[in-house]
Amino acid sequence: MPKILQLGSYDKNIGDNIALFNIRDAMECTRPKDRDVIEWLNLDLSAFHQKKNDIEFSIQVFKELQEKHEPSMLLIGGGGLFEEQLSFESNWKLPFTKDVLKEIKIPIVVFSVGINYFYNFPELDQKAIQEMMNLHSASALFSLRNDGSGEIFDNMCGLNFEELPDPGLVFARTNNIKEKRDTVFPSRGLYQPAWNNSVVQKMGRRYTDENLEFLRKICLNHELEFFCHTLKDYNHVYSRRSPHVIPKKLFSLVCEFKNILRATDLYHEYDYSVALRGHGQLIPIGINLPSLYLSTQPKIIQFALKNGFEDYTVDIREKDWFETLNEKIKLLKNDKNFLNEWYSIRDQVLPVYKYQMVDFCKKTWELL
Repeated sequence: MPKILQLGSYDKNIGDNIALFNIRDAMECTRPKDRDVIEWLNLDLSAFHQKKNDIEFSIQVFKELQEKHEPSMLLIGGGGLFEEQLSFESNWKLPFTKDVLKEIKIPIVVFSVGINYFYNFPELDQKAIQEMMNLHSASALFSLRNDGSGEIFDNMCGLNFEELPDPGLVFARTNNIKEKRDTVFPSRGLYQPAWNNSVVQKMGRRYTDENLEFLRKICLNHELEFFCHTLKDYNHVYSRRSPHVIPKKLFSLVCEFKNILRATDLYHEYDYSVALRGHGQLIPIGINLPSLYLSTQPKIIQFALKNGFEDYTVDIREKDWFETLNEKIKLLKNDKNFLNEWYSIRDQVLPVYKYQMVDFCKKTWELL
């Protein structure tokens, strides 16, 4: 039986949980008939972060995991794991340095990871870029998600990589897909916020008092219900006064990785969504839930431009973003052509995403 260590962020972010699960589901759906079912081993990033990615600690973790469990592979993903973290010894969110990678004796697969940048926030510095290149060299397969991460990586180092859909875009089983609707209105809509505790990040997202008041009006005017993906999202201004898909007191339970299919099912109770978070943009497309996207982070607008959803995306940096978003919500609810065009774009890109996902899974199986 093959064993895979899957490194990612567990039990904290519904979007990350779905991405982690969808990789496993895709691998199972592409499993060769003569191969055993995979035993998955959770490797939570928080264990490293608690030690600030201490190099000696990280070396010991991988040494002990290999000795105790004898895994067949280390799989990294999904999520936006390539991110600046100057306070960590590795200088980035991941615990990998050249010395740590030397201790890993099994194949490494980087599975559709994103480079997670924010407006008005530090990007990967030269040390982190070098560690990313070291990871690339140590990997048997290396892929980045199709949200502009590839272009950033190419400009940094020009190394080869495969471009894949974020796993949140591809649900292997059809029971997770919503049926197409002829009309959205009358409807129940979701508001999928994105909140950061960092003042610098909030300013980068253009969360001024004026813009937050506009967001409040959007939610009130269209009776949108908050679908928080992280505990931080409950700190969103006006969140306490709004209805929630998941009450805050139940969030930790729903956000456990083992309960992720229940969290996915919640999307099926709604008719459309307005998303500010990356996975809030991607998961509805995968599920076939008509959606609009307010870009408060570069990856949202970059994904839209690369994948055909630009008419369904509004950039908060635009002067008239509030009026534009408000009008697009009205169109999605009342204009059949606008709704059908969203479905048409989604139906064009999903077969490509599925092919890319299946192909990469087959390559991963060849390494086991």
